[in-house]
Amino acid sequence: MSDVTNPNEWKDISNEQWRTYRWESGATVTVVKPKSLFVSANGHRIVCEDRGHYVPMGWIHLEWAAKPGEKVCVA
Repeated sequence: MSDVTNPNEWKDISNEQWRTYRWESGATVTVVKPKSLFVSANGHRIVCEDRGHYVPMGWIHLEWAAKPGEKVCVA
């Protein structure tokens, strides 16, 4: 998790293959191979292998899949 500014506030979600956020409008965002998650009142910040993502609050559903042999929930 060396990609992040304060590792104490970030959760390791490297057990996940992907996570998909869905809004009431039907819009979706899928993040593949997430490594770290920061949750704030405004949204989720996610670090992947080669980029960062900001997902604003307002989504109505969150779905994810664990990597084979990994726990589904860790954060």
